[in-house]
Amino acid sequence: MDVWDLVNLKNRIHCTTEERDWLKKLQGERFEDIMRAVNGKSHIYTWWPYKQGCFENDEGLRFDGVICDKELSKSIDRIYVNKDERKSINGAEKPSDHAPIIIDF
Repeated sequence: MDVWDLVNLKNRIHCTTEERDWLKKLQGERFEDIMRAVNGKSHIYTWWPYKQGCFENDEGLRFDGVICDKELSKSIDRIYVNKDERKSINGAEKPSDHAPIIIDF
């Protein structure tokens, strides 16, 4: 759910068993990935390569995340990725390849 092409990215950065196991251990009983807790199983990305069409075709990765205390996460009204920040507006300077995660409590 965090990568657009799991087959080609298998065992590469962000897709290794070691990284996934470490994130699960970090969360433990007290913490959770609040993007997943609020948005479920939908594909959510925060990074897209600059290759032509990747952003427009939503071929990205979820590099950025928020780990939060489960009690605090109960007060979240909304959490989303602000993709507008990733878009180039009127041919202006190239935007960041990341988009910020916005959380409303």
